[in-house]
Amino acid sequence: MSGLLLSLLLASAVPADQPVFIVVRPGDTPESIAELYLQPGEGSEELLLLNHPLNPNRMLELPAASLRGEHLPRVVSVTGAAVLIPRDQEEEIPLREGAALEAGDAIRPFLHGSVGLRFTGDKILILGGPGRLEVLEPGEGNDLRLGLASGCLEARWSTTAGKPGVLRVEAGPLGVNCSGGRFRVRAVGGGQVFLEVLEGEANAEIDGGKRSVPAGFGLTAFSRHGGDKK
Repeated sequence: MSGLLLSLLLASAVPADQPVFIVVRPGDTPESIAELYLQPGEGSEELLLLNHPLNPNRMLELPAASLRGEHLPRVVSVTGAAVLIPRDQEEEIPLREGAALEAGDAIRPFLHGSVGLRFTGDKILILGGPGRLEVLEPGEGNDLRLGLASGCLEARWSTTAGKPGVLRVEAGPLGVNCSGGRFRVRAVGGGQVFLEVLEGEANAEIDGGKRSVPAGFGLTAFSRHGGDKK
């Protein structure tokens, strides 16, 4: 995990004016995109019309200065090969820095790859490959809900800037909730999921039961046996 820790430091230093790339969805228009992503009164429609035709499943660049806010997770680092799988679709798009993820989107770094995400300020998440992570519910009251199908996810969930929110990671038999701290969740074959809390604390849910896991501790969940051990 040393490479992922280094990526955490690099991701936190990404310039605030980094361009943002969104995936064009079927039925999108310049007006609908401007209403969803951009601040009013800045020539949003004209800016969008300068881009190529809005073909579905292509990346469209938006200027960071015109965005409404950080209501969606953004890709801030890509190491190695990784793809984006838009919601309700099977086509894979090469993932790039600056991509904004919506509910239902999934990212998949390949072997030896990793993807860094930023959400509302300095909340940083790193997914190590091979792995797959889906955005389930972004941006509701600074909360974020993710589904980890495979791979190792490390999260640094900061409470600074008055935007704490709650991060929830659902990985097979294990659910993890964190409102401040740093932890790792690793989903492997055979239905096993490992949780390790590095800073602060996290609340784990297994088979309907809940427990608080402080820094320096962890647990393992087994979906096939319906139990866990600490």
